[in-house]
Amino acid sequence: MNKKEKILNVVKSIGFWMIILLFFEVSFRIIMHYSFNLESIINIVLYSIIIGAFFCFCFQNLKSKKAKIIFGIILFVLAFLFSLQCIFFKIFKTYFSLSSLKLGDQVGDFKDQAINQIFVKNGLYMVLYLIPFVLFCIFGRKLKIERNTKFENISFLAIGVIGVLLLILNINLSKGKTNGSYDLRYKVNNVALNNERFGVLNSYRIDFLR
Repeated sequence: MNKKEKILNVVKSIGFWMIILLFFEVSFRIIMHYSFNLESIINIVLYSIIIGAFFCFCFQNLKSKKAKIIFGIILFVLAFLFSLQCIFFKIFKTYFSLSSLKLGDQVGDFKDQAINQIFVKNGLYMVLYLIPFVLFCIFGRKLKIERNTKFENISFLAIGVIGVLLLILNINLSKGKTNGSYDLRYKVNNVALNNERFGVLNSYRIDFLR
């Protein structure tokens, strides 16, 4: 395999994960009627690149069978996380966060309403987000996952590090802006704005760290 083919493999691998992650993030923004402002788009694209590079580095160093199993699990977990935010919002008019677990009564209500709310009123969200997982189950056998070369591993690490640095830079550019990315990351705890400004996955990460 020559250098040009290795570079192409890196681009294809990162691009593959970016398409999947952006499918989830963009569809969520459309459902929630979020605007597509430049600051948010840059945050989401950069974070998708970082996550994509991380997945490529970790899972493409495994045997093909193990990599496919983990790939399927990731798609299912992504479907669950995004569906959870949509359905939770439709029921409680607020987004799910780990602090929501302290609301014993409301979580109990969510459990009582689950069957009707999830499968009857909001089932389309689950269907939408399960599309990648279903497609994987159907066509997964044809998916060829080869182990990374040393060049590819270094490339994925470099892309991930550059992505993190650019994300930090973009966040710091909003310093001093009310409810900008900087405020939301370091000062303000607002899950709704985090989802809008950073994307759902990054919002989960921030919520977990807090």
